[in-house]
Amino acid sequence: MPHFTPEFGTRTSPFVLIPGRSNIDADLRVLVTEFPSGIRDFQILRHEGDRRFELLNPLELLGTQTACNVLEKLRQTGDSNVNSWILSRLLVQCLEYSHNRRHLVTNHWDESTLRGEELTQIASLDLASEQARAQARDFQIVQASDLDHSELDADYWGTFTALPPVEGEFQSHELNLLCDELCEEIEHLRDQSSEIRIADLRRLISDLWANRFCDFDLRVTLRERRNLFRKLISVAVRQSSTLVERIAFVILLRNGSIIDRASSPFQTERERKLFELRYGACEALDGINIGFLYDCGELHADLINSLASALVSADPDSEWQRAELELRKHVHLLGLARRRATEVEAEKKRQQREKYADSLPRPRININENEERIVGPKRNETYIAELSERRDAVLPLLKPRDRKRLEPLLDSGDFTDAAEALGLEVGRYRRQLRETVFPNVQRVLKQIAQDEE
Repeated sequence: MPHFTPEFGTRTSPFVLIPGRSNIDADLRVLVTEFPSGIRDFQILRHEGDRRFELLNPLELLGTQTACNVLEKLRQTGDSNVNSWILSRLLVQCLEYSHNRRHLVTNHWDESTLRGEELTQIASLDLASEQARAQARDFQIVQASDLDHSELDADYWGTFTALPPVEGEFQSHELNLLCDELCEEIEHLRDQSSEIRIADLRRLISDLWANRFCDFDLRVTLRERRNLFRKLISVAVRQSSTLVERIAFVILLRNGSIIDRASSPFQTERERKLFELRYGACEALDGINIGFLYDCGELHADLINSLASALVSADPDSEWQRAELELRKHVHLLGLARRRATEVEAEKKRQQREKYADSLPRPRININENEERIVGPKRNETYIAELSERRDAVLPLLKPRDRKRLEPLLDSGDFTDAAEALGLEVGRYRRQLRETVFPNVQRVLKQIAQDEE
């Protein structure tokens, strides 16, 4: 059984929009492998020269002339959503596969990820250690227990992609409008031979994303347009997964015998299911073609291989169910690990913000409510009485402004009466005394003391 580890091929040739041409189809061959159980496996290979053939990544079938023919057939049948199929085929070329804000997240993972060992590598936090211990406990429980499908929260789509979950069809008016607007923009990229270069397409999508699709005639606000585009990308992934299977089926019929062309090439349900696993939107993978999961590691590939082995063996259908349950267990644990990693990352960033945050400003003091605090504990009646006794020595040494402010206080001995004599609010008068008059009085007293010595 050929290994199912997806390897993403290079796609640098022009991507053809209907109508168009491609030279990939002439190099394609179908290899039929029959197993002792009688089950046949159909694999599409590409001729690389020197009698050497290479197994094709399923997504590369989207760049064939056969893909154009399939879409043209949909147009002839009057499919109202044919533009969405064409657009999905093109948007797949703009997908990013690692840590992107709107695309697939298919990072490498293995059993250490499921055990929670990577959580403590994110940051040296108490939360990371707690989450790692919790993940290790969940790993032991799930692997040791005999759970069924209903007891496992195996959100395959949510675990492997950051894109929003959507159905595989355009079911909203807003998505249809966005689809039509994008098709008009992409139409300008076609050259005289009806070819669209991938680099130009990616540059266009990047520019539209940066501008929040502001020139589009949509009913949603600018703030929501990126989210709408992310939903469109989700639809593109699902529709392309289905489209790849249709393209592969046409190639299979074209390379099959006359008998196969007259009827279905699949002799059993298992053969059809194996073909869907290899080239279609397999239900066990939540409708995601394995071509999108090219870099998930050997563990994930082994789990998919177990599904394929269950189909080509002579074992009963319960083996497929067992292999699917094992896949769901791993996806369930992976989803838990990634959610916990998100919590640890959030806590790490929160502590970093607190560490480097600016100190809070000092609270402002209401002068009218805190008069005694502003004047200070030493500026009491005894202090004023002492100044009154030495007024003849102090007042001549003060500036006229300070002398004018201090004299009413020395005459009356009361802050309120002195403020009224000067026509000021008591709070403002106390602030003037605290900020200017009393400091200057202290300097004069110090100078007098030095002269006396």
